[in-house]
Parts: sequence; C-alpha cells; structure tokens
Amino acid sequence: MENLKELLGYAQSTAYFLLVITVLVFVHELGHYWFAKMFGMKVDAFAVMMGGLRQKGLEIHLKKPLISSKIVSALYMASFFAMILSAMAKQTVIQTVLLATLAFIFPFWIATRIGALYRYDLVKSYKPILFSYIGGIVLIFLGTRFQNVSPTFVAALLFGSSTIGLLFLYYKPCGASTEESESMGFGSVDIDGEATEVRYRPLWWKEHKGTEFSMLLLPLGGFAKIRGMHPKEDGSEVNIEHGFYSKSAFARFMVLFAGPLFSILLGMVLFFATFAIYGEYKPSSLPIVGNVVEGKAADIAGLQQNDKIISIDGKPVNSFFDIVSTVRDHPDKKFSFLAERDGKQFVASVIPKLGEEESFVFGPNMEITGDMKRQALIGCTASEGKFYPLSLQASAQKALVQPFDAAKGFIKLFTSPSTAKNGVSGPAGIAKATHSASESGFGQILLLAAALSVSLGFMNLLPIHPLDGGQMVIAFIEMFRRERLSMKLQASYSTIGVSLLLLLMVAVWSQDIARSSNQKEVKIKAVSKPEK
Repeated sequence: MENLKELLGYAQSTAYFLLVITVLVFVHELGHYWFAKMFGMKVDAFAVMMGGLRQKGLEIHLKKPLISSKIVSALYMASFFAMILSAMAKQTVIQTVLLATLAFIFPFWIATRIGALYRYDLVKSYKPILFSYIGGIVLIFLGTRFQNVSPTFVAALLFGSSTIGLLFLYYKPCGASTEESESMGFGSVDIDGEATEVRYRPLWWKEHKGTEFSMLLLPLGGFAKIRGMHPKEDGSEVNIEHGFYSKSAFARFMVLFAGPLFSILLGMVLFFATFAIYGEYKPSSLPIVGNVVEGKAADIAGLQQNDKIISIDGKPVNSFFDIVSTVRDHPDKKFSFLAERDGKQFVASVIPKLGEEESFVFGPNMEITGDMKRQALIGCTASEGKFYPLSLQASAQKALVQPFDAAKGFIKLFTSPSTAKNGVSGPAGIAKATHSASESGFGQILLLAAALSVSLGFMNLLPIHPLDGGQMVIAFIEMFRRERLSMKLQASYSTIGVSLLLLLMVAVWSQDIARSSNQKEVKIKAVSKPEK
C-alpha cells in the first residue's frame, strides 16, 4: 500500500509538471500571438500543447496487413504496468527485464510498423531509434562517467530516449510540409512515386477569423505559427501579405520580445498571488531535524525527524546553522549530540562524512550563499519552513523585485558557473522539484511555476538563434541598417546558435543524469510538510 501511495504521488507530480509547463509555454506563445495581431501579422495557427493524431489511414497502401495496433498497444501497456508492479514489489531483475523490453524490443517493432506505413526502408525506420540510443549513452557518460550506474538505470533512460526517437519517426512526414501550409501538422510521404498527404490533426480544433485554434495531444507547451516567418534565399518572404517579414524590423523585434515579456509578467503575477494568498516562505532556522537520509550519519546515530538538538559536545545550539557550521569542516570527527525527543533527552554519537561533490555553503539564516565547497555532512535537513503572511502592498513589492533577483542569478550562471551549477536543472531536475513542491502544498507549486516562468523568459532572451533573443538580435541590427542581413550571415549565426543551444542542452541533461545516478540510493526516512 505504501508503494502504491508513492506511485500515486509521483503520478500526481507528473500531472502538475505537465500542467505547469503547458501553461507557461501557452502564455509565452500568447504574447507572440497578441503582438503579431497588433502589428497586422497573420497568425495561421495557435495551439495548446504539441503533436496530433495521424488522421489519414495508410493501411490501404500496404501490400500485406500489419498486426492490429490494438494488440501492439495492449502488449505495450501490459509490459509497462507489469514493470511498474515489479518496481513496487522490489523485483529488480524482473523490472530490469521489462524495462529492457520496453527500451529495445518494442521501439524496433513499432518503428518497423511505422516504416511500413510510410514506405521507409529499415535503415530510415531505425535511424531515429539508433540516434536516440547514442544520445542516451552519451548523456549517461557525461553525467556519470559510467560510475555507479545500474542496468535498471540505463534501461530506464534508454526507454525514455527511444520514446523520443519514436516520436520523431512518427512525425517525420511533417518535415516534408511547406511554408505555405495553412497550419502545422501537415506533411506527406512518398508511396509508389506519388506524394501522399499525411495529416496530423489535433484532438479538438476550430477555425476563427482565419486562425486555427487547437488542443493537441502531447502536454509539452504549444505554438503560435505566424505567416511567413521563414527567410528565403530570394528574399521573397518580405512580399508575403501580412507576413512576419513584410513588417518593419521594429514590429518584428516587438513580436519576438512579447513572448519573454509575457513569461516574466506571468511569473510576477504568480509571485504576487503566492505572496498575497499564502505569504512569504522562509526556511526554518530552528535546531530541529527535518528529513533524515537512510544510511547516513544522522540515521546511523539514531536521530529522527522532529528531534531537537540542544547541544553539540557541550556547546549550546540555538539554530540549525549552529549544527551546520559545527560539523561541515570536520569530516570523520565524532560529535556528541544532546537531543530531545518527546520531552526526553538522549545523547547521539554523530560522525559526519565528506560529501561526494561540492555543495552550497549556507549562511547564518540558512540562506544559500555564493560559495560552494565539499563539506562534511550528517545526512539530514532542517525542519521545513512555513509561509509568513504579507500585505497586498508588500506582496506587490516583493513580486516586482523577483525578476531582478532572477536576472542576477541568471547572469551569475555565466559569470560564475561553478557557483551556479547546482541550481541549473533540465526536465528531470524540474520534474523532481515539482514532486517536492507537490508534497509541500499548492503554495510551493505556485512559487515553482513563478520561478520557472521568469526563467523561461530570461532563457529566451539569450542572443542564441533560434531562441527569441537570437532572432531579436537580427531584428535589432536591421532596425539600424534599414535593410535585411544577408542570408549567408544569418545562416552562419543560426548554425552557431543551434550548436551552442545543443551544447547547453547536453550540459544540463547530463547534469540531471549525474544527479539521478548519485541520488538513486538515497532514501528519506521521514518527510515533513511546511506549515501554512
């Protein structure tokens, strides 16, 4: 029952994660949409979420029928749920075998079926899967150097990467769509020498004033497709009526800027709502034990959640920082903790161990400082903090300064990467943060969403093509040149930008994997929730 409760908790966290990401990207794209309409540009499509279902059946073109997709789906889901049950039952061998089946057997089987429908040969069908495996292995190496990596961990990661490969294969015909298509989700495949249309339609859609509004399949954001947004070799994009490049460089700059602007404004609104409804969240400074990591020094010494530390080696303890500052520079030293539990005092012998990697140095109020170093740790946290009420005026003032604080942190990411590295997270890190926030209450989820929205805004302002900031650089230069930059120069800038973006993604994802690998054996003996 406990395993089922934990599983349901992760399912709930996943739902929160997908909802948060979808809302944040929706608002970002809404900024592009509204400003495009304001400057007289035609928006062909606006969609919430991504992807779609293939609407046109291609089975009629097959020379021999395929096994029913219902059978394949049933076998896939049965294997998936069997894997979940084996994980709950702690049957590691069975779990690993099922993960390997999902990571290696099903992807090639499904890729063969999709390839048959699209008339691809085996090489073309399997290429996305093979590349996904290579990408997954590279990320594992960068994140772990193949140290402390279990077969289950590898199979799970390759299961995820092969799923991405299958999605690329499924939507590959969209790469054949043209700029003139009225919306995304159109493509074609070559069947017997003839181009056959393949259409991926949303779950729900309608036409309104020439714009297609869509609710799609994959809860991973959305898009606003502005007409004529792709530069052409002959420069004809400037002649597309109501097109993106038919407008002034200033108009294009503002439309591109609107997305990050809306993200930052949404973050401020969410910060204000959190402060006004819940108050300001502050970590606890009391010398009370919070979460205890199984197998670490505090657990071995017998400390438990909610134990109050009275003194260490006879020296009085007044705050949790007193505990941290006493032990962090003394690995392997035996300390005598006088603690209190349920009104009774007892002595615990605690021997802190040096952390495996650098971690943030905490200040007197348990705030994170700018320093990082390897420290002696005892494997427990302070008790959870709580929300302190704020007035509407104070909430507004704090919400206004949040983007400036985020900007400082964002700048530090590039000026002092060694200090900021543990604060950088990819999808896995954000998902874990969402899980932690969901356990602590809706106020923490709002805080996380606010911080992510502001981060999304600043990230898109980076002068890297194809991010909004990279395209804004081109528009800004053209505002003063009063003519378009050459396609050759734009192509070079785009190539450099895509390369930098890929390197950034690999760095962040590999760090996610490193954290997952290092923390896979960490178990919390007790989880506390903040007071409200």
